[in-house]
Amino acid sequence: VFDSNVWEDAPYVLAFDDDRLLGSIGMPVYARRLEDKADRLWQVFHRGQTILDPESGNTMGYEGIPVGALEVREFGDPAEGELTEVLREVLRGDRLFTEGAPPLPGSFMPAPPPKPVEGRVAAIYDQYTQAGQYQIVAINRGSDHGLAAGHVLEVQRKGKMVTDPTKSMFREVKLPPLSIGYMMLFDVGERLSYALILQASRGVQVGDRANEPRP
Repeated sequence: VFDSNVWEDAPYVLAFDDDRLLGSIGMPVYARRLEDKADRLWQVFHRGQTILDPESGNTMGYEGIPVGALEVREFGDPAEGELTEVLREVLRGDRLFTEGAPPLPGSFMPAPPPKPVEGRVAAIYDQYTQAGQYQIVAINRGSDHGLAAGHVLEVQRKGKMVTDPTKSMFREVKLPPLSIGYMMLFDVGERLSYALILQASRGVQVGDRANEPRP
């Protein structure tokens, strides 16, 4: 996840050879905002979804999807380079960064968090509308809230309002939250973390609760 200001100010792919719209491996590429004597090896990211905090509505960042790698051959404005790796289609406007996500731990020790957590699912990776088992979601909680990689959280669906059939007044009753699965955090930032859905009886959606497991 990239801060919106960092993303907007980053170097970017300007154009490809022969006026093509998509880049392929070995293709000449032109880029801007690469200063002279900068690094020659860059990772290419496509902007994914804008991640919003489900509680405040504030932007938490842009999801960066790695799509390839670029090697600069000659600096200038524009700089000239070549795509040395392509994971997905590379587009004009894709951003360039010298570093991607940090390496993940080789193993995890699943455990409940040490204190109560009241988070929300903020996004589903790759812009799916819902997530199932072994898919990835982002939540609006992180190390600032006492979380770490390996912590297991319970996914809960907000309780709905139902009608009490025996009452003539005040007939609406709110049901308690419904447990629909569990997730394990594997990539924890200060305010936002990514988690793997370990189990899900229903599709996990943006806005579902991510709390400490109930006894």
